[in-house]
Amino acid sequence: MDKYLVIPLNPLKDISLSEVLLLSQLIYMKKAFNEIYPSNAYLSKKLSMPCRTVQRSLAKLAQNHYITLKIKNKNKRTISLSKKALTFYGISNTENDTKAVKTEINPALLKFWDSLNS
Repeated sequence: MDKYLVIPLNPLKDISLSEVLLLSQLIYMKKAFNEIYPSNAYLSKKLSMPCRTVQRSLAKLAQNHYITLKIKNKNKRTISLSKKALTFYGISNTENDTKAVKTEINPALLKFWDSLNS
């Protein structure tokens, strides 16, 4: 099966497409791991975007309260997703963002998928 990212159809006015792609990758990673701490180089390679774009996008996502960046052990950056980010993707958070993210199917999304299969 091919790997893919889910991208919301309704664009946000306060973030760019590269920031939406980066946020989608972080959401994908959060579903798999309790803590996410990817390097800029890793995100750059995964998303095929320049490392500087990743740096700027992370800063903008933090500035607009979609993520929180924390430094652990002097060299390990942890990225936490805010409720604002999770809500944008139709995801409900469990236990203050410390456990795996639980997905609830948005009825509008379910209707959209049904219309594609008709």
